[in-house]
Amino acid sequence: MIKNNIKYTCDLGSGYGKILYYLGVLNNFKIDGVELQKEIFLESRSLDNDNIKIFNQNILEFDLSSIKYDLFIINDPLKKTDDLNKLILNIKD
Repeated sequence: MIKNNIKYTCDLGSGYGKILYYLGVLNNFKIDGVELQKEIFLESRSLDNDNIKIFNQNILEFDLSSIKYDLFIINDPLKKTDDLNKLILNIKD
């Protein structure tokens, strides 16, 4: 990731936090996770540290402009094409 000059990552639909753990804990990168399902979010909160921040929000409503993310990770969280298009437009803006 350093080779590509990626400083801040956002995992949209972060689930239980496998990617958060890998990047934020094992590799010491800054990463935010956004998870909608409350129960999953609460379990993943144990990963919160100086590198990892986790938000319980809808990824379609999450403010992507508050931080300049260099990389977005989207692992099939959306089932509707319209939702995916909306998310892509938000990232693009």
